Amino acid sequence: MAEIVALYLQNSWLHLPYLDWVLVDMTVSRELSAYGEALKQKIAPGNRDLLGFNDRYFQSKGNLSKMIETRWPEVWEKLWAKVFWFLIVPIGAIWLAFRNNWTVVGTVLLVLYSLVIGFRVLIGLARWGKRTVNHILGRPDPKTKPFILWDQMYEVWRRLEGPVVNPTIVREAMVKSSEHGAVWDTVTWSLLDRVISIDPAVWIVRPNNA
Repeated sequence: MAEIVALYLQNSWLHLPYLDWVLVDMTVSRELSAYGEALKQKIAPGNRDLLGFNDRYFQSKGNLSKMIETRWPEVWEKLWAKVFWFLIVPIGAIWLAFRNNWTVVGTVLLVLYSLVIGFRVLIGLARWGKRTVNHILGRPDPKTKPFILWDQMYEVWRRLEGPVVNPTIVREAMVKSSEHGAVWDTVTWSLLDRVISIDPAVWIVRPNNA
C-alpha cells in the first residue's frame, strides 16, 4: 500500500480529490480492520489458548456475534469446575481429615483453605474498589480502554463519509485517537495533509457522475 501511495503522490497528473479519498479510506479501513481483529483475538471475553488467542475466534471465523453468544453448556461446565475444585474437593478433604481424627492435617487444610478464600475475597474487593474510584473520578475502566480506542478510530472512518468531507475534522479525529494509542500509517497522514493544504474545509469525495 505504501508503494502505491508513493507512486500516486509522485505523479501529480494522477491527483484527484476522489482518488485521494479512496486511498485515505483504504488506509484508514485497513488500520481499523486490523485493530478490530486484534480485539476479537486478544481482548474479547472468552477462553484463551496457550498463545493468548480467543478460542472462539477461529471456531466462528471471526464472527463477533457468534463469539459473544451465550453457550450454556460451556457456562455450566465452568460453573461445575469452580464448584468442584473450590468447594467440593477442599471441603471434602477437610471433612475427611477431621472425620478420621487427623486433627493436625485437618487444621492445616482448614487454615490454608481459609487463607485462599480470604485472599480471593480481598482481591475481589480491591478490584471493586478500584472500579468504583475510577467511576467516581471519571476514569475509564482499563478493560474498556481498548474498546474506547476502537470507537475513536471508528470515528475517523465515519468522518470520511461523503460526498463532502471536512479534512481538518478528519485529522483532528486522527490526532485524538493517536493520543490514546492509535497508530495510523504515515501515508494516511501524508495524503490527508496534502488534501488540507489544498482546502482545509471542503473535500469533494464523489466524482461528478457518482
